[in-house]
Amino acid sequence: MAARPVTVTIDERKLERVDAWVRAGRYENRSRAIDAALELLERRNALPTLEEALAHPLHRPGSTAAKAARRESSAIDAFADVLDQPSTGASSSA
Repeated sequence: MAARPVTVTIDERKLERVDAWVRAGRYENRSRAIDAALELLERRNALPTLEEALAHPLHRPGSTAAKAARRESSAIDAFADVLDQPSTGASSSA
């Protein structure tokens, strides 16, 4: 898929975390880091909402689909938590 340059405004603390991930070598650059975050968000938003789950018999709490959705959600959350850990090897300069 073709990439397009865009201008966005991001909270400074969040941008500092993105920069720390890049410095730590987790991502090649800011664009790759933000693209990865958007992919996680896309996967998260593709999961059924509670309202949809209750309305659809396949998504009832004990169903296979519900268990798969919970596993997917947990995996996404765990990955996001790992990314959100403070970098141990990066030093800051003034």
